[in-house]
Amino acid sequence: MSFTTSNSHHEPAGGSSKHGIVHRKELSYTFADGTDLILHRFEPLYTPVLYIHGGGFLSGSVERFTPDIARYAIATGLTFYAPEAPFPKPLEDLHGHAGEEGIDRRCITVMSHSVGDNLGATAALMARERDLSPGIERLVLVYPMLDDRTRIARDSPLAKHLTCAYLDGYARHGELDTKAASSMGGSRKAVSQYAAPTRVTGVSGLAKTHT
Repeated sequence: MSFTTSNSHHEPAGGSSKHGIVHRKELSYTFADGTDLILHRFEPLYTPVLYIHGGGFLSGSVERFTPDIARYAIATGLTFYAPEAPFPKPLEDLHGHAGEEGIDRRCITVMSHSVGDNLGATAALMARERDLSPGIERLVLVYPMLDDRTRIARDSPLAKHLTCAYLDGYARHGELDTKAASSMGGSRKAVSQYAAPTRVTGVSGLAKTHT
């Protein structure tokens, strides 16, 4: 928010998006010393956030994470989209139909957590490789699950709590581990960067990333 006296020069209603904000309302009031002032209320641009929940590739739902998504939306003032379709379709849909919702495609943010970060990072990689224009503006990863080479000993106290397996190395735990390795061709050397984003050989041109 900014304050100006009633006769100050200021931008007209409608404002500027130079700093990522848009002028929405002016409120006139009198300061304690009698000075007439105008309170300028600024709000974020209509920036969409594509939110990808976690669940180890096995569980989770939009309903389960609705409280978190709602909390983020209230705290940031941004608009969140929580897809249920497999990637990259949600990103393609949001990008392709942005105009219908009044969304600026130059400001798309992808936010995720846990295994959702794997999909979020993959979306950023695909946007770069496909030369999606405009691409993803920002990527927010919360405790990301990105590397198939991460290991945990079977006798670790944490092992019994692992209910998911990522490729053949993320969580070496039970039958799921074997199935995960098999689904990726059985070899960690052949793992695609789209399955394990840390396999990428270069990060230039990717979205601004926050963890």
